[in-house]
Amino acid sequence: MHSQLNLQSKPELNLLMSIGVLLMGAPLFWLGRTYTGYGDNRFAAFALGCLLLILGLMALVMGETRSIELDVERKRIVLDIKRRIGGCRQVVIPFQAIEKFTILRMGTSSNLSVYYDLGVVQRSGKTVYLFGGCAFDGRMSSEWIEGLRIQFEQVVFM
Repeated sequence: MHSQLNLQSKPELNLLMSIGVLLMGAPLFWLGRTYTGYGDNRFAAFALGCLLLILGLMALVMGETRSIELDVERKRIVLDIKRRIGGCRQVVIPFQAIEKFTILRMGTSSNLSVYYDLGVVQRSGKTVYLFGGCAFDGRMSSEWIEGLRIQFEQVVFM
């Protein structure tokens, strides 16, 4: 199969993040388990520990890997989504169904957590975001994502 572009997510980064959140939540949960009342600081540690453990477990269980392929030969974009639990899904977007590409900016500059996602706006009005919650090389660079948008537009609309 001839493809112009093939991008793979980095699932190990998401896995490390979820394990890190679990490791932060476990001591708080353990140290705060002996709280005596709701106004107690140990209750706050216990509640925060519970929240972090739940978020870490959800991230661990619901993590996914994404593969994005710009297939020039068949004139389509193929998005393969594989979850740790819940199986696989493939989204195929034919070139003729694409209206435009957009860039979604998430996060804030003040805490240095800005990252971008490339959206495919279909003629039906539905928008498919290619990166989802996955880690990709260059995802935090506005120049990289703008270059990717231009590359997709050149292939799809020319």
